[in-house]
Amino acid sequence: MLDKLVSYDIKSGGIPFTVNIYRKKGEFVPVYEIVLSSIGKTTLIILEKIREELINKVHFGILDIADAKKTDVINEKFYDAALKLVKKYFPDITEENEKFLTSYLVKKSLGLGDIELLMSDTNLEEIAINSSADYVWVYHNKIGWLKTNIQLKDENLIAHYASSIGRKVNRQISVLEPLMDATLMTGDRVNATLMPVSSAGNTITIRKFAVKPWTITDFLKGGAMTISAAALVWECVHYEMSAIIAGGTASGKTSMLNVVSNFFPPNQRIISIEDTREIQLPKFSHWVPMLTRLPNNEGKGGVSMLDLLVNSLRMRPDRFMPEKCTLPSGIACLDHKYTGSGIQMVIQNGQGFDMSGISVGVNGTGCNAVDSTSGPTLTNGQQATYTVACTPSSGRFKGTVTIAYTNTQTSMTHSKLGEVIVKVP
Repeated sequence: MLDKLVSYDIKSGGIPFTVNIYRKKGEFVPVYEIVLSSIGKTTLIILEKIREELINKVHFGILDIADAKKTDVINEKFYDAALKLVKKYFPDITEENEKFLTSYLVKKSLGLGDIELLMSDTNLEEIAINSSADYVWVYHNKIGWLKTNIQLKDENLIAHYASSIGRKVNRQISVLEPLMDATLMTGDRVNATLMPVSSAGNTITIRKFAVKPWTITDFLKGGAMTISAAALVWECVHYEMSAIIAGGTASGKTSMLNVVSNFFPPNQRIISIEDTREIQLPKFSHWVPMLTRLPNNEGKGGVSMLDLLVNSLRMRPDRFMPEKCTLPSGIACLDHKYTGSGIQMVIQNGQGFDMSGISVGVNGTGCNAVDSTSGPTLTNGQQATYTVACTPSSGRFKGTVTIAYTNTQTSMTHSKLGEVIVKVP
């Protein structure tokens, strides 16, 4: 007995299909069913034969497949070859069905097969392949975890999909390196594992991100943030305050980071460091995204988050965005704001008397003085350079400087307050 919860139609690259979600007796969770009514069993057998023939006829190099810029060219070349074979084996079908069957072949051959259909459903947040013995699971944004009617035929196919994803982003997964984090061309995040690390079978977990990047307006409309909280965050970003975004799995950390990044001024240079590309900044941003890299089998060629952190300091960033920090890189990222050498300023004595016990303090937007420095006695007309230890966060600093000193003739203590505009060295 079926208790239908929801049903809707989707089109994935020219392939129309229906999604039925229902409760079934004997199942502990609702079932997510994909129905391709246009393709019968006999047609599927012929299409599989065509696909094998296509693989033998159309050849691509590894470099072509891995090059994102050549994706459209490869798809077009494969589509033309598939269309000729479809016309050969199905001479009497309509033009609409020709396109449908050709698109299906392309997705089966170059993409992730039936997983591509799941990727087209914007209601899904997660797609989980646990093994070939289990059905594919999905996380629906309104219903939760669902079991689909899609099952991959063997473990080799799962490993093949994982390798295909990795090659396109220069990542590797093998028996020696059975764990992989990668990103699809669509920006969705992928994690893959191979046996025996995952003892039940090879796994692929795809975290789907919103097609349209989140904005602060979306957060306000959805009730994820109040107006007063959004105003506070905006003001903190405007005054270049440091922030840590923390939370549990799938709690919206990356979404929040993307929302906050929309407040960055377009005239500031932004450096982001990630293990897997997830941050999405507006196109007008002065942004340099950087990714870590795992070492090879010989333990060479690895680039850690700490390495990229040190390198980023030489790229003159106005904003620094490390994403998903872990020890020891997490400590290094927290220390990043203390990497400045301080503010240097020249003080000239024009008071008409000698100054002793000079103390300098600085405070203002973009710099936070952590201590002051004292120097020797300055005679009238003499000058000296003082360095104030601080945490500079931009190339230019504007704020106030307080100078305290003692008149050597009267032994009275004075202080002067003034504005300072200096360049952070």
